[in-house]
Amino acid sequence: MRQSYKILIVIFTLFLTTITASPIAASELYKSSQFGFMGSSNSYTEIKVGYFDPKAVKEGSLLLGVCTGKKVDESVSFGLEVDFWRKVFEQKIPVDVVTDTNGVETTLMQVQYRHTVYYIPILATLKFDVPVNPSSPITPFAGVSAGYAFAHIGYKFANDDSVDQNDVKSTPNKGFYGGWNWRVFGGAAYTLGSNSKLNLAVMYNGAKVSKSEKGGLERELDLKGFGFYASISLIGM
Repeated sequence: MRQSYKILIVIFTLFLTTITASPIAASELYKSSQFGFMGSSNSYTEIKVGYFDPKAVKEGSLLLGVCTGKKVDESVSFGLEVDFWRKVFEQKIPVDVVTDTNGVETTLMQVQYRHTVYYIPILATLKFDVPVNPSSPITPFAGVSAGYAFAHIGYKFANDDSVDQNDVKSTPNKGFYGGWNWRVFGGAAYTLGSNSKLNLAVMYNGAKVSKSEKGGLERELDLKGFGFYASISLIGM
């Protein structure tokens, strides 16, 4: 899954090199949509889907998020962002192997337990647009986010004799975690229309959440890592 970053770089390069110039400039888009059909262009809503690979897990998973905010001017905007990330691990054992008359072998598997990690950051976001070419529909951007993150680790075991009860009891990392979260990101936006943009971005997430343990100890969950996402910005919503 970590090779996804290489795929992203290729897609991003093609995105920048194959798009032709558009007569709509970034500054003109901001001015012309001040009283657009969707309302004041000071506000925007961004819906994103991507991939996040934190340090604490073996491989990453799908990242979903939504951000709503306002534009200060043609270059600066701020907003509030909420993301949702989940990773599920399963421990399976074979319980039966069947070979049919054609020699095709299938294995019946039983899930002993399911281990789930949830991560929900709530972040204030400050974004800077960099209109390097007024006649191009492509606008690079960069930004920083900061806020608080919640996480939860849970286990679900099968209710039968195949599960070692010592495994059921030895799950000290389960429970709720919390801690401060920061993030930096950058990418490029492509103007789709007078009130919409397509964004491609990469990010680095910095978060190490924790929970209290007996004896004044803390158990930490390291959620630092890289990710990428694509999103749609709806201006005026």
